[in-house]
Amino acid sequence: MLTYKNLLSNVIQVCDFTYRTCENRPDDFKIMSVLPMFHVYGLSCNALSGIREGANQLVLPRFDVKEMMDIVKREKPFQMSAVPTMYFALNSQEGLGECGFEDIYYLSSGGAPLPIELARVFEEKTGCKLYDGYGLSEMLPSAIFTPPFLPPKEGSIGIPVPGTEARIVKVTGDHVEDVPVGEEGELIVILVNKNLKGY
Repeated sequence: MLTYKNLLSNVIQVCDFTYRTCENRPDDFKIMSVLPMFHVYGLSCNALSGIREGANQLVLPRFDVKEMMDIVKREKPFQMSAVPTMYFALNSQEGLGECGFEDIYYLSSGGAPLPIELARVFEEKTGCKLYDGYGLSEMLPSAIFTPPFLPPKEGSIGIPVPGTEARIVKVTGDHVEDVPVGEEGELIVILVNKNLKGY
């Protein structure tokens, strides 16, 4: 069961990790909102984070690749979140490199695994970095991602958001043990910030 406080705490974590770390945020701060807001990714990372930060939201009622390119060129958004299939669609468009994606401060991908080759093509065509992350509805939704103040590492989903700890473990009988680096296991995400407990 999730609460409004759960949602609020994750919005605070996301904003503190992305927008509050930017030293030169423009006055006309714009977020490109192309993700559906009935889904927790679009609701938290675009709609509610944008409200908290006082951003102008560029809302696309549905994904249209040419419309998105036109809006990026005309409006120069500060941030955009999308799913890998949207970036795949952008990769196939002529003129992608002339739209101004390189001027977007933070381009993130989530909702599904981001194929390394897809990210490489997008970055080569646009000259910008694409940041990957991991989340789930139970975390509302952001648990781990690469913040804009760190260089993205190819194939990595990043680091835990503030106030959380992530472990890769195996269950042996009644015990949970961390697995060595490079081995498979189960991901556990734990809230460790006492200030956020109860949220």
